[in-house]
Amino acid sequence: MIAKGAFHWIAIPLLIGIFATVASIQHMSFPLYFVANAFFLIAVLMMIFFRDPPRAIGKGIVSPADGKVLKVDHKSGELSIFMNIHNVHVNRAPIEGKVVEVERFPGGHSPAYSEKARKNERVEITIMSRLGPMKVIQIAGLVARRIVPYVRHGMYLQKGQRIGMIVFGSGVTVEMPDRVRIIVKEGQKVRAGETSVGEVVHDLD
Repeated sequence: MIAKGAFHWIAIPLLIGIFATVASIQHMSFPLYFVANAFFLIAVLMMIFFRDPPRAIGKGIVSPADGKVLKVDHKSGELSIFMNIHNVHVNRAPIEGKVVEVERFPGGHSPAYSEKARKNERVEITIMSRLGPMKVIQIAGLVARRIVPYVRHGMYLQKGQRIGMIVFGSGVTVEMPDRVRIIVKEGQKVRAGETSVGEVVHDLD
């Protein structure tokens, strides 16, 4: 399955490859044949990068992103994940709830793993859950220049539902309510929607 909003990233090099192939046959041109194959390779790489595989949804609070846990702050309930170029870049809801705010902030493009990344361009999605508000922050990185949210204010999300995509390398931070205890460690690899990253300490039910 290909990520929503990624079709043109694959279609453009594919079409260029097709046109270059036709031209190489018509003109018996080896350079055009080489160009055609180069664009076909780019299209394949884009298909791999923009893959969006199904996931078996995990227990408790699930990871909003694929990647490596960069920072865990148990006191503030903040968890930061670095998404490398080879990771799936579709983000998922860590908990069930209603979207009460989707806000985009302009900013820089520092590396997503740096301290300055929090001031990068970002989209903040606040989900009102049974445990209280939970905020998912999609952060653009050095290469990532576009954040594509799939959700809007008022939507009700299921846990593990796709909420957006960040194009190329980037980071995701989730701010959890005080009723949640983070159960992953820095350096640990996680998968969006599948890896349990938090457990409920006190439930309202």
